Amino acid sequence: MKIYFSQLAQKELQDAIHYYDEITPRLGDEILHELEEAKHLILSFPLAWAKIKNNQRKYILKRFPYILIYKVYVDRIVIATFAHQHRLPEQYMNRKEK
Repeated sequence: MKIYFSQLAQKELQDAIHYYDEITPRLGDEILHELEEAKHLILSFPLAWAKIKNNQRKYILKRFPYILIYKVYVDRIVIATFAHQHRLPEQYMNRKEK
């Protein structure tokens, strides 16, 4: 099984990396490192995190204030959203994956 990012999630991730790199050089690398750990955990235990609307699940990053909203399919996992926790989560839950 593989993990795929929607186009919107990829854009949100790139925006976050850029933002953190402006604060401190290489801080964006640290968010990527934490994301790799999250992907490994999600692949290992895809149903372990809280189920939310539309059979989506929510994984909360430990160090950075972001969540991954993802959906598990038979042959893949799609991360629909890489969202800042202080934004309205409802706007993310109704997105369609691409």
